[in-house]
Order: sequence, then structure tokens, then C-alpha cells
Amino acid sequence: MTTIGDRLRQIRLTLNKTQDQIAKDISVGKATWQNYEYGTTQPSYAVLEDLSKQGFDMNWMISGKGGMYQNIGVAESQNFPSEFTTLFLQKAYESALKIYIEKAITIPEKFSQNLFQEVSQILKTASTENEADLLLKHYLNRL
Repeated sequence: MTTIGDRLRQIRLTLNKTQDQIAKDISVGKATWQNYEYGTTQPSYAVLEDLSKQGFDMNWMISGKGGMYQNIGVAESQNFPSEFTTLFLQKAYESALKIYIEKAITIPEKFSQNLFQEVSQILKTASTENEADLLLKHYLNRL
């Protein structure tokens, strides 16, 4: 069973950030972030809320239940089941990160938030899974 610290570490690694970088992103000290990961202290709601704004699921962060990413666009678009939405967001994150790494480009400060918004728009616009995949490919080609 994973702890909240394990899940915060997983988020940090998913974002391809150091402890120092993610600590600065959410306005805490490096030692504070390390304490979160090691389970010495629990993160505040404000920390979890900051991560939630980047597309990470609050329930998953706290309990480990469900998926790492929020189910986005489901309320606005009834086109896709929540399982597809979760997997689509995960695929978008992994694909975009791979592009940044392969091109040796620094990941932008608002990477997660921007990707989250783009994927949300794709899922609102697309009417089929194939169309969503095509729109994602166009977005990734622009990176």
C-alpha cells in the first residue's frame, strides 16, 4: 500500500522535477517537500489544491483510490466514458513529456495546467475517440 508521500513523489517524478523545483512551484521549502515524501509530515490542503490545479486527482493524492489524474471534461462532454478520459489524459502527459525530453527542451512552468486545459478542450470538441486522438496528435506536433 502506498502512502501520500509515495504518491507525491510519483507526481514529482511524473512532472520530471527535482524536489527543489517542485517545492518552489508550490511555494514550500525543499526540506518541507522532502518531509512530505518521506512521510514525516502531511501536506497542507493548500499544497494538495495546488497539485489538483495541475490536473492531479485530490482523492488519489489523499487515499490512493482512483487514478492519478482528474477525470476532465466528463461533466462538460458526455462523449466519452471516464475510463477513456483518464487514459487519454495520461497518454497526453506521457507523450508531451517524451517530446520535451527528446528535444531537450525545458518543460514550461505551467506545463501541467496548459496540457490539462488543452486536453479538456479536445475532449469537449471531439465526438469520437479517433477524433480525440487526431486532435491530440495535432497538439503534440505543435510542441
